Amino acid sequence: PAPRAVDAQAGQQPCAEPQQAPVIARQPVASRHGQYQQRCADRQHCLDVAVQAMEERVQQDAQQRAEEKYQVTQLIHGEYRAAARRGYA
Repeated sequence: PAPRAVDAQAGQQPCAEPQQAPVIARQPVASRHGQYQQRCADRQHCLDVAVQAMEERVQQDAQQRAEEKYQVTQLIHGEYRAAARRGYA
């Protein structure tokens, strides 16, 4: 199953599409409008949470790549130094 974004402020409720959307069309217009607004706000909030999680993941990936690149660079420099010592000894 795909991971679902979780919001700490909303009481750890996972952001997911409801299994059965309420039947809004049969209700009075004013009530429908409020429910549509709420559903739209909920979806926007869940999108914001998902985007924030993706941005954090991208940041972590970039940091990990930078650390790996640094380690490889250090390893290469170490090899060059060892080769230079062997060559000049």
